Amino acid sequence: MPNAGHLFLSYSSRDRDKVRPVHRYLSERGVTTFFDQQNLRAGQNWPQALEQALRDSSAVAVFVGAQIGNWQWSEIGFALDRQANDKQFPVIPVLLDGADTSRSFLFLNTWVDLRGECLDDTEALNRLLDAVSRPGASLNEQLIDLNPYRGLEIFDEAHSPFFFGREKFIDDLFDRLTQQRKKFVAVIGASGSGKSSVVRAGLVPKLRRRRPPHETWDVAVFTPGEWPWFRLAADALGPLRFPDKSDTELDTEIYKLASALHSGELSLAFLLDRILQRQGKLHRLLLVVDQFEELFTLTPAQDRGVFINRLVDSLAVEGLVLVPTLRADFYGQAIEANRRLSDLLGQEQVTLGRLTAEELSRAVVEPARLARLEFDPGLPELLLRDAGNEPGSLPLLQHALLELYLQRQGNRLTSTAYQSIGGIRKAIANSAEREFNRFEAQGKGALVRRVFTQLVRLARADEGLEDTRRRVAMTALPPDARPIVDEFASYQFRLLVKASERVAASARNEGSEQPRASEQETVEVAHEALIREWDRLKSWLNEDRGFYLWRQRLDQAIRDYEEHGKQVDYLLQGPALKEAEGKLAASMPEPLAPYQRSFIQASLDERDRTERAAQAAEAQRRREKEDLQQRERDALALAAEQERAMHGRRRSARVKWSQHKPWRCGRKRSRVNKNPSCLRC
Repeated sequence: MPNAGHLFLSYSSRDRDKVRPVHRYLSERGVTTFFDQQNLRAGQNWPQALEQALRDSSAVAVFVGAQIGNWQWSEIGFALDRQANDKQFPVIPVLLDGADTSRSFLFLNTWVDLRGECLDDTEALNRLLDAVSRPGASLNEQLIDLNPYRGLEIFDEAHSPFFFGREKFIDDLFDRLTQQRKKFVAVIGASGSGKSSVVRAGLVPKLRRRRPPHETWDVAVFTPGEWPWFRLAADALGPLRFPDKSDTELDTEIYKLASALHSGELSLAFLLDRILQRQGKLHRLLLVVDQFEELFTLTPAQDRGVFINRLVDSLAVEGLVLVPTLRADFYGQAIEANRRLSDLLGQEQVTLGRLTAEELSRAVVEPARLARLEFDPGLPELLLRDAGNEPGSLPLLQHALLELYLQRQGNRLTSTAYQSIGGIRKAIANSAEREFNRFEAQGKGALVRRVFTQLVRLARADEGLEDTRRRVAMTALPPDARPIVDEFASYQFRLLVKASERVAASARNEGSEQPRASEQETVEVAHEALIREWDRLKSWLNEDRGFYLWRQRLDQAIRDYEEHGKQVDYLLQGPALKEAEGKLAASMPEPLAPYQRSFIQASLDERDRTERAAQAAEAQRRREKEDLQQRERDALALAAEQERAMHGRRRSARVKWSQHKPWRCGRKRSRVNKNPSCLRC
C-alpha cells in the first residue's frame, strides 16, 4: 500500500475526535501514521488494506476508551499475532476516558495515559512519541497488579489470553465454522460449564484473526433479555448497520430499527443480507445469541415464537452463521418451541462436558504463569482436588482464585489465604456473607435483601427448573441501594455485574419528535452459582416464595403494559387486581418499588373510573328508562283524556238529541216523498 504508516492507530469510531489531535501531534513531529480515515480509499478491500498497513507499520497504538470498537478487535488480533512472532514489536495501549486498566490483556504491555486533560499534555504525548521512536524501551514490562482471574464473570475478548482449559471445544467449533462451513452450531452445557466464555473468549477472537485469502469475519453478540428485538438491534446489528453514527444518532436509529424488526416492517433476513453485502463475498457474520435460555425465562411468550421463527429464517442469508449458547436444562423447552430449531439442535451442537484433570489444571496454572504469579507449593493440587469433578464447579474455582489473588503476598498466592476464604465450596458464600454482615451492622441488612431478591428469577414448581439470575435496571432498585450494588460489584468481589446498555425509551431527541433509545444502567448477579451456594439468599427466597412469585408476575404485567403503549386494557383486572389490592392492604416481606405501586394504583384508578363510568351509564340508563316510562304514562294519560273528551262530546250530543223537540210535519213518512225540513223524516 502506498504511504503506509509508520505507526498504526487503532481506535473505535466513537473516539475518533479524541484520536485526531494525537494524530496531528505525531505528524507535526515527523511520525508517519496509518489513520484509516485518511489512508483507506473508497472501494478498497478493508481487511486486506488493514493487514498490509499493519505489516508495514513499526508499531501499533491501541486507543482504549469506554469500549473497544467492533473492527478494532480484528486490528488488535493482527497486532498481537505479529508481536507474538516479534517480541520487539510495540503494541502500545493508549488510555482514553472510560478505559479500565484492570480488565484487559492489553495491559500486559505498558501504556500511555491520555485520560482527562492529557490529550493536550505534551509530556504524556511525548511518552507515546518516545515509545514509537525507541521500540523495546520499557515495553512488555509485566504489570504486577493485572488480575488474570474473572471470579464469577465471563471471559470475553479482552481476557481471551487468560482463558484456558477449553481449547478442544474451541478448536471443534472453529473447525465446524471454517472447514465444514456450518451455518448453525449450538453450544450446550450445564450452568457454570463456561459456554459464554468458550464462544466470547475462545471462538470469537480466533475467527477475528482470520486473514485474506481466507474469509474474514464480523461478530455480533447479544443476550435476548426481556426485549429481544431491542437487544438484537442495540447490541448486535445497530453498530454494524450504522458504524459511523454518533451516539445520539445511533440511539435514534436503534429505536427505529428495533421497532421495524418487531413489527415485521423490516425483515431480519433482509437486514442481515444488507450488512453482509457491504463487506463483499469473502466475508461472514457470526451472530451469537448468548444465554438463549433467556427467551424462556425473561422474554414474553407472545414475542418468543415470532423471534425464534425469524431467527431461524435468517439462516437462508448467505454468509450468516448462527451460534446460540444454551443451558442444558432448557434444552427441552428449546426443541418444543420451534420444529426447525429442534431439527437444527439435533443436527449441530457442541456439548460442553466436565473438564479433565489436565484441562482444569491449565485453567488454574496458565493464567498465573502469564501474569507472573506464583503458587505456594501444593496449592494448585489442593485447588484441583477440592474442585473435584462436579458440574458447575468452574465458577466456584474462579471465585476462589480471585479471592487468592486479592489476598496475595507480593506476587504469591498462598495456602494461608485459601484456608481463610473457606476453600472452593465456601468462598462465594463467605464473601457474600461477609459483605452482608458489614451492611447489617450499618442497619442496611433489609436493603441488601431487597436488592438480591429482585435479581433472581424464581422458577415455578411446575417448571421443574432452577432459579436463575435476572437483569434489572438500577432505577428499579431502592434509591439508597447504590452503595450496596457498587460494593458487591466492586473489583474485590464481583458478585454483581453492572453494565450500561441501550433500552427503548419514550424520550425524544431535543428539537425532534423522533423516538430514540437511551442509556440505562443495569445490574445482575454475576453467576447462578451465587444463588445456589449462598444459604442466606436461598433462605430469603424460600421463606417468602409466594410473594416473590407474585411480584415476578406483577413485573411481567408491567412490561406488557409498557410494551403496548400503556393501553388501559393491559392494566390489572379481575382476580389479578383483587390479589394486588390485597397485597397492598396486607403486610409484605418487602415494600414494593414506586413503579410497582404506581402500576397497581393506576389499575385501581382505572377500575374505579370504569365502575364510576358504569354507574353513571346505569344511572343514565335508569333515567332514560324512567323518562320513557313517564312519557308512556303521559301519552296514556293524554290518550285517556282525549278518549274521555271524545266520550263527553258524544254523550253531550246524545243528550242534546234526546232533549230536542222537533216540529212534527203531521204527514206520514213516505218511502218516496219525505219532508226535507223534518228531522225525523
